[in-house]
Amino acid sequence: MKQLGLESFVKSTGGKGLHVVAPLLSEHEWPAVKDFAHNFVLMMERANPKLYLTKMTKAARSGRIFLDYLRNERGATAVAPFSPRARAGARVAIPLAWAELGRTDPKQFSVANYSEWKSRLKRDPWAGMNESKQRLTARAMASVKDLASARSA
Repeated sequence: MKQLGLESFVKSTGGKGLHVVAPLLSEHEWPAVKDFAHNFVLMMERANPKLYLTKMTKAARSGRIFLDYLRNERGATAVAPFSPRARAGARVAIPLAWAELGRTDPKQFSVANYSEWKSRLKRDPWAGMNESKQRLTARAMASVKDLASARSA
């Protein structure tokens, strides 16, 4: 994302996944942003198909990371930061710093052990996100579309 001029933020979902958020000024209609997100994940999948896939079928996901771009649509839902999940273990969705990936197990954050991780609330890995004034430029959208298309040829 940095190569496209976009700062992004990551959080655990409280389940198995991660959500990557790139806050944007609302200068484009929903379909344009969804198209950008779709091309972005297609580009990732085509660059490393052994690691990533965009097919939603759970059977196809074995050993790979599912890239779900469909959260970029009006009415789509995503779990809010610090929200507990209504699942066994009551794990909590937690904002993370990019540097924490690979060395922090998102499963360690649950309602039951809040006292062990509540100190995280003193530092916010998403600080500055609300003040972000990022633009999704025509150049970035075309670049991702071109790379996604080139890799499919």
